[in-house]
Amino acid sequence: MSAPVAIVTGAARGIGRATARTLHRAGFRLILNGRSTGELQTLEAELPGSFAVAVDLLEAETPARLVRAALDRFGRLDAQVNAAGMAKMAPLLEIDPATWQSFFDLHLTASFRCSQAAARALVEQNEGGAIVNIGSVAASMAMYGTGAYAAAKAAVAAYSRVLAVELAPHQIRVNTVAPGPVATEQLRQVYAGPKYAERSRSIPLNRLAEPEEVADLIAFLVSPAASYITGQTFTIDGGASAVGCYSYETYKRQGPQ
Repeated sequence: MSAPVAIVTGAARGIGRATARTLHRAGFRLILNGRSTGELQTLEAELPGSFAVAVDLLEAETPARLVRAALDRFGRLDAQVNAAGMAKMAPLLEIDPATWQSFFDLHLTASFRCSQAAARALVEQNEGGAIVNIGSVAASMAMYGTGAYAAAKAAVAAYSRVLAVELAPHQIRVNTVAPGPVATEQLRQVYAGPKYAERSRSIPLNRLAEPEEVADLIAFLVSPAASYITGQTFTIDGGASAVGCYSYETYKRQGPQ
């Protein structure tokens, strides 16, 4: 059998980039999608057997275009990883409708469209497959200022469960990975210097996750080793949610942000 093929969205940075590298080491050929053309092309050059498609994920035709790129270039598709995302803190009483909608457009609607396009190709291919969506612990724990993000991520986990049931007869597995805070470039800027240690104290393992650790879980879920796992949400947060570390006292607003 030829090497498996995966589409990874949000591949230019953070969890998506770490996932692309991890899947490449596992023998996958890759379709890489992201907004940063330069970073995406750099990653493409780093990972032989990958192909960058720098198109806007919010465009309705993009999911089908990514699937078509996989089929045209590699002749098959085995996995879809929806890792594109953004984060912006805003209390619900202050968030504007456009920002609220932007979270749902990217985290929910784009994720669903990519899952749908990939699933249709996998059903037609009739060889099974796997889809992994990125959720968040914010979907199940109330953290100050994350209302829009949390609502969108909760919806991602919900549709993923239903999609898993609907695709089970086709041996296509669908799971959600729900990280806590991950030390991406963006979050390292937010928690620079002593703020990192302060943030880490709320986590039993006393640190943020590395993107590669989340990528390892994703790689497992798209592998044959996870052939009997579907419809699940996997939390990866260093034990924070187990002890309720995201308390109001820890994260309440301390004056102007």
